[in-house]
Amino acid sequence: MRPASPFLSVARQRRPALDELLLALAAHFRPVDHQHALECLDDYSRHLFGLGVLHADAQASCVLHALRHDIGMQTAHCDEPDHLMLDRVLDRRRGHPLLLTAIAVELARRAGVSAGVCSSPEHWFAAFGDEDIVLVELSGAAGPPPTVVQRHCTHEVGYRVLSRLCHAYNARALRRDASRAARLLRTLHSCPEP
Repeated sequence: MRPASPFLSVARQRRPALDELLLALAAHFRPVDHQHALECLDDYSRHLFGLGVLHADAQASCVLHALRHDIGMQTAHCDEPDHLMLDRVLDRRRGHPLLLTAIAVELARRAGVSAGVCSSPEHWFAAFGDEDIVLVELSGAAGPPPTVVQRHCTHEVGYRVLSRLCHAYNARALRRDASRAARLLRTLHSCPEP
C-alpha cells in the first residue's frame, strides 16, 4: 500500500498548524528543507518576544515592524510560484501578501499571541485580538480599513494558496504542476471541518 503524502497527512488533521500545512504543500512540488524553514520562523519570532503583554493594536504594530524592518520581508505583487511557497519566501524574504500574512500569524503564534488570517475582497490581513480586532495589511496598500472581513481557517488558507498556484502554473504552461495543485485542491475539499 502506498503511504499517504505528507500533505495529505497534515491536511487530514482537524486543525493543522499553518506552517506545517504550507510546508507540506510546497514539498508536494519539490524537495523542501522542512527543518530549516521552521528554524527560520523560530529565529524571526525572536524579534517579538514579550508580545503577549501588549494590547492587540501594539501587537499588530510590533509584528508589522518586525516583518518590514527587522526581518526585511517585501511584498511581491504577482502570482509567481516561488512567491507562494513558504520555504522560498522565508529564504528570499519576498512573497505574495497571503504568504506574508501567514508568516505574520506564525510569528505571533511563536511569540505567544493568537492571530488569524482574514481577507477582504482585495486584501489579506493578520488579525489580532478577540473583541476589538486589529487588522494588519501587509501589502503596503493604502486606503481605509475594510468594514467587512472574512476569517480563514488553515484549510482555507491552503486552498487559496493552491488556487493561486494553479493559476501561476497554468500561466507558465507548467501543466504537470498545475495538475498537482488541482489534485491538492480536491484533497482539501474532503478534509474535516475545523
